[in-house]
Amino acid sequence: MTYQAKMIFDDDVITLMKNGYAFLHEIKVLKSPDPPPNAYNDGPLMRALDEMGLSGPIGEICGLPRSTRPY
Repeated sequence: MTYQAKMIFDDDVITLMKNGYAFLHEIKVLKSPDPPPNAYNDGPLMRALDEMGLSGPIGEICGLPRSTRPY
């Protein structure tokens, strides 16, 4: 299994967030189905990536089967 930590708010992440807010609204956890306008601030991260000449995602974490764990 591979987990990809995107670190950025691309279309996939924003869609997932919107769906999460809608679901929580549907089950009466939140008052609104829409994320607030300040739900995220990716400005500092985007600036850092730009200064380093990078764009997200910058890496992947590849999982191993439990049988390979030393503990």
